Amino acid sequence: MEQEGLPDARWALGGMKEGPSPARRALRIEGAILGATENAGMTASLKRVRAALHKPTNASQLVIYTGLVIEKMTNNPWFPQPFPPLARVQAAAQALDVAQTNTLIGAKGLADKRNAARAKLSNLLEQLRAYVEGVANENLEFARSIIESAAMDAVMPRYPQLAPFRVNLGKEPHAADLACKAGPKGCGYCWQMSTDGGETWTDLPSTKQARTTVPDLVPGKTYWFRHRLLVRAGGQTSRYTDWSDKISIVAR
Repeated sequence: MEQEGLPDARWALGGMKEGPSPARRALRIEGAILGATENAGMTASLKRVRAALHKPTNASQLVIYTGLVIEKMTNNPWFPQPFPPLARVQAAAQALDVAQTNTLIGAKGLADKRNAARAKLSNLLEQLRAYVEGVANENLEFARSIIESAAMDAVMPRYPQLAPFRVNLGKEPHAADLACKAGPKGCGYCWQMSTDGGETWTDLPSTKQARTTVPDLVPGKTYWFRHRLLVRAGGQTSRYTDWSDKISIVAR
């Protein structure tokens, strides 16, 4: 645990506890954060919820925003062991505050030091953002509130619109061919059939392709079909889209 003396009343947030984490958890979290910072945009491609900082370029405003993040994360039950530790982020913010003050009062040669201090704090905030994002994606049901509780914005994944859906008489007798435009890589396709206009539905075998054939239909009977996608939302978690509109066909 880092301990830094911070005399400015602005930093007297109180109650900050940062106990050491087990080695395995520390390595896992740090590895995930380094991966996130070195591979920008990867989480978005996995349809994970993203955390976004309100990170101003002005040094003084950045110090104020950092204080808000620390305040919101201190004793927050979602973040028992933040990485990097809040004390380290707090110390970097105080160093930037001092450097900015010296620069503004006209001290010569300190602009470079101020810029370096700002870059260091920005890097720590980015690592903290990745940590918050990781916690949120381990608890997707509460992801938005978790991220917002750290004074960050939650950027929710955008799921694709349902693709056009087609139902045609099958090439084989007494069959129907169902097809839709392919969804994101790795998604699944769920199909249902109804014989009563959509009052009740029967599940058909799901597929990994955007098409399927339904055999053994009764000639002259009307059938209704619909589909939805099972989209990967990050890690082992998947989510369904809404069902498409139903389409009917008279079997032959």
